[in-house]
Amino acid sequence: MMVERFCTLREFLAHRDFSADKPLIEHLPTPKECQKLTELLKHLAKFNSVQKSLQRDDICIADPRMIFDHIMEEYLQMSKYLSAEADIVHSPVFESTIVKIQNEKATDLTAEEKDVLTNLQSEVTIPIPVVFSEEDYASAC
Repeated sequence: MMVERFCTLREFLAHRDFSADKPLIEHLPTPKECQKLTELLKHLAKFNSVQKSLQRDDICIADPRMIFDHIMEEYLQMSKYLSAEADIVHSPVFESTIVKIQNEKATDLTAEEKDVLTNLQSEVTIPIPVVFSEEDYASAC
């Protein structure tokens, strides 16, 4: 991250004399801007950790909801984008159904959420095992 690199280099830059390099001085942040960048870096680190956790292989649909709810507690302005009713959520009822099931709260399902589950049900078929002899192995594949 560029902000992170700048904060790392800031100590080094503070001890340098840039008086001969006016164009560079114009682009360096002021001390007040440096302080704001440091504060922003803390927030960026939080969002970076969220991004990494959302890319894990073992994540289930309930995990992002829990993470998003936690983010919205600290960053209220993110509710528009991360809430269960956000525009990006295709089916809020389906999502809440799956989250409740994964959190072992199926007894808390609403009637609408139970309807979603009936659409997912299918008949169970038991496959009949194929029996073949050693000589006929190729035709069974």
